[in-house]
Formats: sequence, C-alpha cells, structure tokens
Amino acid sequence: LSREDLIEKLRAEKFDAYFGEQINLCGHGLAYILGIKSHFWVSSCPISDYMAWLLGMPQPSSYIPSLIGMDITHRPTYWERAQNIWSTFLYVQFARRGTVEATEMFRRRYGADFPNLEAIAADSDMVFVNTDEFVDFPRPTLPHVVHIGGLGEASSSKSLKLNEIFSEQMEKGSKGVVYFSLGTLVNTSSLPAFAMRAVVDAVKKTPDYHFILVTDSRDHHPLLQGKIPAPTRGLLEHDKLVNYAQFLKEDQFQFTRHLCEALPNVFLCSWAPQAALLSKYQLPYSLIKICHPRLQAFITHGGYNSIMEASRYAVPLVTIPFYFDQVRNSRAAELNGWGIPVNRFSLRDNPDGLYQALHAILSHKRYVGSYCCIDYKME
Repeated sequence: LSREDLIEKLRAEKFDAYFGEQINLCGHGLAYILGIKSHFWVSSCPISDYMAWLLGMPQPSSYIPSLIGMDITHRPTYWERAQNIWSTFLYVQFARRGTVEATEMFRRRYGADFPNLEAIAADSDMVFVNTDEFVDFPRPTLPHVVHIGGLGEASSSKSLKLNEIFSEQMEKGSKGVVYFSLGTLVNTSSLPAFAMRAVVDAVKKTPDYHFILVTDSRDHHPLLQGKIPAPTRGLLEHDKLVNYAQFLKEDQFQFTRHLCEALPNVFLCSWAPQAALLSKYQLPYSLIKICHPRLQAFITHGGYNSIMEASRYAVPLVTIPFYFDQVRNSRAAELNGWGIPVNRFSLRDNPDGLYQALHAILSHKRYVGSYCCIDYKME
C-alpha cells in the first residue's frame, strides 16, 4: 500500500474483475482501492466456517463439520456436536481477528471511512468453491455460490499417458495395484517411524497386490536397527528428542527403502503421475467411467485435489488425514460410501487398522458401486 506508483499503475489498467482467495481479505481491499466493480471470491477447499458466516450461508453445526479438522461422522453424537460448535466459533473468531487488523491497516492509509473488508468480501458477485456438491457433505447453500471442483479435468484427462516405467509397474500384481501417496505437504521423512512401519506391514500382508509408494525424496530416518540405542527405538518419547535430533543429521539412511528391501511387491518413487495413474477409463456402451483397470485402491492423506481426482476416476479410498480439511474430506468420502478413514494415531495404537481398512476396500466391490452412483450425478 505504500507503493503509490504501483497502485496508480494498477489503477490505470482499469481491470474489469477481481478474483480473490479466501485465505485473507487483503485482496478485496486492494480491488476496492483500484475501483474494480466486479468481485469474485474463490475458495480452494470446502467453504470455510468464516466464509459461510460472512456470506450469511447457514452452517448447522449439528451435522456440518468445521473445516479445521473436526473428526465427526455424518451422525454425530451430542459430544461431537458440542465440540463442532466450539471449533466453528473459534475458527470464525480467529479469522475475524486477522481481518480486523487488515481493515485497520487500510483505514490508517485511506481514512477512517474505508469500508470493512468483511463487508467488501460479503458483497462479492459470485463465489466459486473448488468442491463438488456430490462429493462434499450436503449443506444449505446460496444462489451465487458455484461449485467448480474438477474444472478442466475432462479435457486434461484425455491427454494423460503413463511413461514406460509406470506402465510396467501397473502390470504387476496378480490382483492389481494399490497406489500410496500423502501429497506434497505431508512428507514421509517427517512422520514418526511407526507410521511407515504400519504402511509397510499392510504391504506385507497383501502379497497379491503390487504397491506404488510415493515417499519423500528426503525420506531418511535415523530409527534403524543398530543405529540408535535400544531404548530410543520405536515410538519417540519426549526425553529422547535430543537423541533424535542428533541422529536426524545422519541423513544417509533411507528409512522406507530399508523397510521395503525384502518386499518384491513394492515400487518406491519420490514422484508419480497421479492423474495418469488414476486416469479415467470409460466402459464400452456405458456412461460409467472407472479408474485404470489395474488400480484397485488409493491410500491418500485426503487432500481435496486427491479426493476430487479419485472421485472423478472411481478409485476406492483409504484415507489417513493429518490436518485442516483432510479429516472432513475423508469423512465425506466415507459418507458417500467409497472410502474408509484411518485415524493417524491408530498407526501407533492399532497398526493393524490400516491393513484392515485396505482389506475391506479390496474385498468389497460395493465401494466402487457407491462411487458409480456419485459419478453418474457428477456427470
């Protein structure tokens, strides 16, 4: 805002419209300064509690989970509803605090009569939400809220092809392939040892399937046999963090690769063409579109891009949500009948839980059947 020359240069462009994200409302204030009349508000994830509150969109806390990681089912208990109400309240108050500070910043620069950023945002002409209403929780909405989840996917999926390496991997496994990826923000190198052990144990118990595991390129872990004194192996304890930090510097030990050394049904990589692996395959004489015919399941963190790709390509899910909207997304997949969420703490407390969820997905075709109903509605 102190760059008056830049402000004038932008104002001279006479932009017709402004598109702004929901993370903060500073862009709406800038659009107001530039005299842009048409405002379009964009949410890159399910619409947040704060965004809904500003728009006057009803958000019944009795059955719509807060965006900040509330793990409640589609039939929440009394205690879950109470927690959800409290989480929604905290989310709105926390977000409002940042907006109040931003509004004061604009008013110090442009006068006390500068409108509240909340009012500018709430007056947006259209609201675009990067979700699909048939994949999310059912909820009340408004006429100017448009769901754009999967926009552009139909045209881009036609050109998706697997390279020779991944084409070869997709042909392995007598019963098919299972794909594992935790996205770009959840690094396997940051996970405690028990997490990847639980994943590899599930691989060991499923020898008829080939696994493509996407791990962090820095997937080095110090907790290897013989590298740390016995008391510090296994689960990390608070009093062992000093030892952990010391051994973390010895980054030449690749933890997941070490665990998978003797497993013939694993392909490790630091990146995979996810959309191509999940790519759509249309059944002859049918509107139903399914995933790659060899792909049987997708173990994911539950990020919305992965959820949308899986929903478009009819891939049954096992989700391990970690934070923010991932828990909510995972519960939405469960509600719609094509996913099973696994609590991340159960990887420590009940390591066999991941295998049980994967076994259920691979054994019951009803998960693909549930997807087909959703796919028909989405099309």
